[in-house]
Amino acid sequence: RSGQGHDVTQAVTSLAPVYMTNAVNGQAAVIFDGTNDYLAGQVGGISGAVSVIVVCRFDKLTQPSGDSDFVMRIGESTALRHMSISRCATGYAADWDNAYYSWMGSGSYRGPVLTGQQWMVVSVVHGGTGTTHAVWVNGEWQAAQQYSGTLQLSGALEIGRFANGGTPNHWFDGQVAELLVYDRALEGQDRASIDAY
Repeated sequence: RSGQGHDVTQAVTSLAPVYMTNAVNGQAAVIFDGTNDYLAGQVGGISGAVSVIVVCRFDKLTQPSGDSDFVMRIGESTALRHMSISRCATGYAADWDNAYYSWMGSGSYRGPVLTGQQWMVVSVVHGGTGTTHAVWVNGEWQAAQQYSGTLQLSGALEIGRFANGGTPNHWFDGQVAELLVYDRALEGQDRASIDAY
Protein backbone atom coordinates (compact mmCIF):
# COMPACT_ATOMS: atom_id res chain seq x y z
CA ARG A 1 0.00 0.00 0.00
CA SER A 2 1.25 3.42 -0.93
CA GLY A 3 4.74 2.06 -1.50
CA GLN A 4 5.07 0.79 2.07
CA GLY A 5 5.85 -2.80 2.98
CA HIS A 6 3.63 -4.71 5.35
CA ASP A 7 4.15 -7.96 7.21
CA VAL A 8 1.16 -9.68 5.65
CA THR A 9 1.27 -12.56 8.13
CA GLN A 10 -0.32 -10.13 10.60
CA ALA A 11 -3.23 -9.45 8.26
CA VAL A 12 -4.18 -12.91 6.99
CA THR A 13 -6.32 -15.59 8.56
CA SER A 14 -5.18 -19.13 9.21
CA LEU A 15 -7.27 -21.77 7.45
CA ALA A 16 -5.32 -24.76 8.77
CA PRO A 17 -3.10 -25.42 11.79
CA VAL A 18 0.07 -23.37 11.53
CA TYR A 19 2.83 -23.61 14.11
CA MET A 20 5.37 -21.05 15.31
CA THR A 21 8.95 -21.54 16.43
CA ASN A 22 11.96 -19.37 17.22
CA ALA A 23 13.97 -19.67 14.04
CA VAL A 24 15.51 -16.49 12.63
CA ASN A 25 17.36 -14.04 14.83
CA GLY A 26 15.21 -15.17 17.74
CA GLN A 27 12.02 -14.23 15.91
CA ALA A 28 9.07 -16.51 15.27
CA ALA A 29 8.64 -18.33 11.97
CA VAL A 30 5.53 -20.02 10.58
CA ILE A 31 6.01 -23.74 9.89
CA PHE A 32 4.15 -25.31 6.95
CA ASP A 33 3.95 -29.12 6.89
CA GLY A 34 3.70 -29.63 3.11
CA THR A 35 0.30 -31.31 3.49
CA ASN A 36 -2.46 -28.84 4.33
CA ASP A 37 -1.07 -25.73 6.06
CA TYR A 38 -1.50 -22.28 4.57
CA LEU A 39 -2.43 -18.69 5.33
CA ALA A 40 -4.83 -16.76 3.13
CA GLY A 41 -6.07 -13.22 2.72
CA GLN A 42 -6.83 -10.53 0.16
CA VAL A 43 -4.60 -7.90 -1.40
CA GLY A 44 -6.01 -4.80 -3.07
CA GLY A 45 -4.68 -1.82 -4.95
CA ILE A 46 -1.77 -3.47 -6.78
CA SER A 47 -2.14 -2.62 -10.44
CA GLY A 48 1.42 -2.00 -11.58
CA ALA A 49 4.84 -2.91 -10.31
CA VAL A 50 5.26 -5.14 -7.27
CA SER A 51 8.17 -6.23 -5.08
CA VAL A 52 8.07 -9.21 -2.73
CA ILE A 53 10.71 -10.07 -0.14
CA VAL A 54 10.45 -13.32 1.79
CA VAL A 55 12.67 -14.90 4.42
CA CYS A 56 12.09 -18.63 4.03
CA ARG A 57 13.52 -22.11 4.39
CA PHE A 58 12.73 -25.17 2.26
CA ASP A 59 12.79 -28.15 4.63
CA LYS A 60 13.61 -30.75 1.98
CA LEU A 61 17.19 -30.73 0.72
CA THR A 62 15.92 -31.63 -2.76
CA GLN A 63 12.41 -31.23 -4.16
CA PRO A 64 10.81 -34.59 -5.01
CA SER A 65 9.29 -35.27 -8.42
CA GLY A 66 5.86 -33.65 -8.86
CA ASP A 67 6.20 -31.58 -5.67
CA SER A 68 6.88 -27.92 -6.38
CA ASP A 69 6.97 -26.04 -3.06
CA PHE A 70 5.01 -22.76 -3.36
CA VAL A 71 6.02 -20.25 -0.69
CA MET A 72 3.38 -17.73 -1.79
CA ARG A 73 1.24 -16.38 -4.59
CA ILE A 74 -0.65 -13.11 -5.18
CA GLY A 75 -3.54 -12.56 -7.60
CA GLU A 76 -6.36 -14.60 -9.05
CA SER A 77 -5.12 -18.02 -10.11
CA THR A 78 -7.92 -18.56 -12.64
CA ALA A 79 -6.73 -15.60 -14.70
CA LEU A 80 -3.15 -16.93 -14.77
CA ARG A 81 -2.02 -13.35 -14.22
CA HIS A 82 -0.77 -13.75 -10.69
CA MET A 83 2.82 -14.14 -9.49
CA SER A 84 4.33 -16.69 -7.16
CA ILE A 85 7.55 -17.67 -5.43
CA SER A 86 8.33 -21.37 -5.32
CA ARG A 87 10.98 -24.05 -5.81
CA CYS A 88 10.56 -26.37 -8.79
CA ALA A 89 10.09 -30.12 -8.49
CA THR A 90 12.77 -32.51 -9.68
CA GLY A 91 12.21 -33.67 -13.24
CA TYR A 92 9.78 -30.90 -14.25
CA ALA A 93 11.98 -29.71 -17.12
CA ALA A 94 15.65 -29.83 -18.11
CA ASP A 95 17.85 -27.88 -15.67
CA TRP A 96 14.89 -26.82 -13.49
CA ASP A 97 15.50 -29.10 -10.49
CA ASN A 98 15.24 -27.07 -7.24
CA ALA A 99 15.20 -23.81 -9.22
CA TYR A 100 13.35 -20.63 -8.28
CA TYR A 101 10.05 -21.00 -10.09
CA SER A 102 7.39 -18.38 -10.72
CA TRP A 103 4.08 -19.07 -12.42
CA MET A 104 2.69 -15.81 -13.76
CA GLY A 105 1.36 -14.02 -16.80
CA SER A 106 1.12 -16.60 -19.53
CA GLY A 107 3.55 -19.25 -18.31
CA SER A 108 6.24 -20.35 -15.88
CA TYR A 109 9.65 -18.78 -15.39
CA ARG A 110 12.73 -19.97 -13.57
CA GLY A 111 15.77 -18.54 -11.91
CA PRO A 112 18.55 -19.74 -9.60
CA VAL A 113 18.66 -22.98 -7.64
CA LEU A 114 17.20 -22.48 -4.15
CA THR A 115 19.13 -24.57 -1.66
CA GLY A 116 17.13 -26.59 0.83
CA GLN A 117 17.59 -26.78 4.59
CA GLN A 118 18.97 -23.27 4.98
CA TRP A 119 17.42 -19.86 5.58
CA MET A 120 17.48 -17.43 2.67
CA VAL A 121 16.14 -14.04 1.67
CA VAL A 122 14.44 -14.17 -1.74
CA SER A 123 13.63 -10.78 -3.30
CA VAL A 124 11.60 -10.48 -6.49
CA VAL A 125 10.82 -7.26 -8.36
CA HIS A 126 8.30 -7.09 -11.21
CA GLY A 127 7.96 -4.01 -13.40
CA GLY A 128 4.59 -2.43 -14.10
CA THR A 129 4.43 -3.62 -17.70
CA GLY A 130 4.92 -7.25 -16.74
CA THR A 131 8.16 -7.62 -18.66
CA THR A 132 10.77 -6.97 -15.98
CA HIS A 133 11.50 -9.83 -13.62
CA ALA A 134 14.48 -9.48 -11.28
CA VAL A 135 15.50 -11.95 -8.55
CA TRP A 136 17.98 -11.69 -5.67
CA VAL A 137 18.90 -14.47 -3.25
CA ASN A 138 20.61 -13.38 -0.03
CA GLY A 139 21.27 -9.98 -1.58
CA GLU A 140 22.97 -11.36 -4.71
CA TRP A 141 21.38 -10.65 -8.10
CA GLN A 142 20.45 -13.80 -10.03
CA ALA A 143 19.68 -14.31 -13.69
CA ALA A 144 16.03 -15.15 -14.33
CA GLN A 145 13.86 -15.67 -17.39
CA GLN A 146 11.73 -12.73 -18.48
CA TYR A 147 8.06 -12.87 -19.40
CA SER A 148 5.38 -10.97 -21.27
CA GLY A 149 1.88 -9.96 -20.32
CA THR A 150 0.37 -7.89 -17.55
CA LEU A 151 0.00 -9.12 -14.00
CA GLN A 152 -3.33 -8.63 -12.17
CA LEU A 153 -2.30 -8.83 -8.55
CA SER A 154 -5.29 -7.47 -6.63
CA GLY A 155 -7.08 -10.48 -5.19
CA ALA A 156 -6.09 -13.55 -3.25
CA LEU A 157 -2.88 -13.85 -1.28
CA GLU A 158 -1.85 -17.33 -0.20
CA ILE A 159 1.20 -18.24 1.84
CA GLY A 160 2.12 -21.90 1.92
CA ARG A 161 0.29 -23.25 -1.12
CA PHE A 162 -0.75 -22.76 -4.73
CA ALA A 163 -4.30 -23.60 -5.75
CA ASN A 164 -5.50 -23.40 -9.34
CA GLY A 165 -9.06 -24.50 -10.00
CA GLY A 166 -9.36 -28.23 -10.62
CA THR A 167 -5.65 -29.04 -10.51
CA PRO A 168 -3.97 -30.50 -7.40
CA ASN A 169 -2.75 -28.05 -4.79
CA HIS A 170 0.97 -27.55 -4.27
CA TRP A 171 1.83 -27.19 -0.59
CA PHE A 172 4.90 -25.60 1.00
CA ASP A 173 7.08 -27.84 3.17
CA GLY A 174 9.18 -25.29 5.03
CA GLN A 175 9.12 -22.12 7.08
CA VAL A 176 8.45 -18.42 6.53
CA ALA A 177 9.85 -15.85 8.94
CA GLU A 178 8.99 -12.64 7.06
CA LEU A 179 6.97 -11.65 4.01
CA LEU A 180 6.88 -8.08 2.71
CA VAL A 181 4.86 -6.89 -0.29
CA TYR A 182 5.41 -3.46 -1.90
CA ASP A 183 3.20 -1.96 -4.61
CA ARG A 184 6.21 -0.58 -6.49
CA ALA A 185 9.47 -1.76 -7.99
CA LEU A 186 12.05 -1.34 -5.22
CA GLU A 187 15.16 0.43 -6.44
CA GLY A 188 18.66 -0.81 -5.66
CA GLN A 189 19.45 0.85 -2.34
CA ASP A 190 15.92 0.48 -0.95
CA ARG A 191 15.85 -3.22 -1.74
CA ALA A 192 19.39 -3.78 -0.49
CA SER A 193 18.63 -2.04 2.82
CA ILE A 194 15.55 -4.21 3.38
CA ASP A 195 17.47 -7.37 2.46
CA ALA A 196 20.21 -6.42 4.91
CA TYR A 197 17.69 -5.81 7.67
